[in-house]
Amino acid sequence: MKRCDPCPNPIDFCSCILHPDYILKKKRKDRYSTYDSIKQIVSEIAKDSGLSIEDLTGKSKMQRITRVRTMAIKRCRKNTNATLQEIGDFFNRNHATIIYTLGKGLK
Repeated sequence: MKRCDPCPNPIDFCSCILHPDYILKKKRKDRYSTYDSIKQIVSEIAKDSGLSIEDLTGKSKMQRITRVRTMAIKRCRKNTNATLQEIGDFFNRNHATIIYTLGKGLK
């Protein structure tokens, strides 16, 4: 039986795996858990910014939404092992758009 890293409890009974910091530190290999990690990051950012997940994954070009969306995409890339295609699929975008978004702010 797998054990939780921060505590001695079995993973099935551990409440700390729901904590965002714990999920972000774990390396995820399978697509299902990567999708969950991305969804958790995006929902946390959406909640903090007062937007909905639909706003961040939608087609809106309002500056407020695009800034938060850019921040969410960068955080997903940094804190998960998701591919550009997986991040793009979640945000309803092409992987090339994700590459462009990741390049913003570097100049």
